[in-house]
Amino acid sequence: MTKDITTNHSDELVIRGSFEHRNGSTVTGAAVHQVFLGDPPTNCGTSFDLEEATAHTDDSGQFRLTLSNLDYRLSLRGPPGTWRHGCFLVLAVKDARTIGFIIASGEELAGSPVRLAALPTADIRGIVQDESGIAIERASVEVFLYLLFAGRGPHPEAPINFWLSRPSRYAGQSRDRVTDLVALSGPDGHFVIHDAPVMPRQFLLTISHPDYATVETMYAADP
Repeated sequence: MTKDITTNHSDELVIRGSFEHRNGSTVTGAAVHQVFLGDPPTNCGTSFDLEEATAHTDDSGQFRLTLSNLDYRLSLRGPPGTWRHGCFLVLAVKDARTIGFIIASGEELAGSPVRLAALPTADIRGIVQDESGIAIERASVEVFLYLLFAGRGPHPEAPINFWLSRPSRYAGQSRDRVTDLVALSGPDGHFVIHDAPVMPRQFLLTISHPDYATVETMYAADP
C-alpha cells in the first residue's frame, strides 16, 4: 500500500497512496481508514468497515484521503500541530485476509509517499479439548480481534486492537461483525483457519460450542 501525505493548508493532510499484494499486484476496491493514535501514540480499540470508508482504492490500487481542520478536530488531544508529531494508523482492508497498514507521524507522512503491502498469511492450527483432555468436535473457532502495537514512542507495546465489520443485512442493526476467519473442529478436536493475516502482535480467538462455555484465547500466527 502506498501512501503519500502532503499538507495543502496549515492543518490539512492529503493522503495519497496505493495498496498492493505481496507479489506487487494491486488491490482494488479496498476500504481505507485512518485513526489518530496521539502524541505519543497510545492504546486504541476500534472497528473498520469493509465497505463504508473515507476512501477506497481505485482500479489501479490508488487512493486519496483528505484530513481537514485537524487542529480543531484533534483539539482535545493536544495543542495546535499535535497531529504533525503524533502518529496515525492508516489501514487498508479488502477482506478478512487482505490487510495492510502503516503507523507514522503526520510529519513523516507529509514528507514522502509510503508504499504498503498486504500482510503475509498463515494457517491458524490447534485443537479443542475439554478439561479432561477429550477432543471436542464441531466447536466453532473464530478470529474475534486483530491485535497490533504502536511500535514507537515511549510505549511501543501500547496495544491497538480492531475488528472488521460490514453493513448489516438486518433491520435495526447498523453493522455486522465479519466472521470470515472461522473453522469447526473435527472429530479429533483439530481445526484449521486458512490464510489468516500474520499480525505483528496476535489474534484474539473465541471458541464456542453449545455444550460448553465460550472461551477466549490469544494466538500468534507465524508466517
